[in-house]
Amino acid sequence: MGIEWRVEREHVAHHEAGHAVVAHELGWEVVSVELRDESQGCDAPPGASRFDYGPGGWDPAEELAVAAAGMIAELILLGHPIPCRRVRYKMTSTS
Repeated sequence: MGIEWRVEREHVAHHEAGHAVVAHELGWEVVSVELRDESQGCDAPPGASRFDYGPGGWDPAEELAVAAAGMIAELILLGHPIPCRRVRYKMTSTS
């Protein structure tokens, strides 16, 4: 495990913590927060957070707040977002 990966893991930890803190403040149950290692390959996201919605059920505004919280935490704590070179997004069509 190189220095570059350790720095990146710190960035991912800040990102996932941002999701978890906002979800918790909204009354959601934080089920898990996970940092993955390089052995899972580049197609796997470097981190993941799982939640159960609060008593009011799914709310699109809350979902957006939790989704945005990861990058906002990076900007506040690190001054910049995680470089996207390791994260790959897969687009799928619903039609």
